[in-house]
Amino acid sequence: MTTDELKLFQARVAGLRINPAAIAGVKIHGANGGIIQNRKGNEVSLQIYAAITSNDGYISAAGAKKGLAVYGNSLRDEAKERTGRHPEIDRRTAGGAKKIPDALLHL
Repeated sequence: MTTDELKLFQARVAGLRINPAAIAGVKIHGANGGIIQNRKGNEVSLQIYAAITSNDGYISAAGAKKGLAVYGNSLRDEAKERTGRHPEIDRRTAGGAKKIPDALLHL
């Protein structure tokens, strides 16, 4: 990722206007599930999950697309080339096709 791409990514995340300190963590359901704790290195993922998860705890296909748009082409391309490098992108591409009880925010 170039410096310009990083700045654009940071601007997209800032545009979400989500305070990661207000989120204790995110519980992900399904085959690619797990818990994302609120700790250094996870803040951006928490912000994106908070922005794309509906009030009933679901991420729709449209929400998944919105999340992928925040990550941007550069990170999505890198995720395709190196599976596991960006697990949140992997989750969005795998689980974003249908409405599933995917993420529950722990506030």
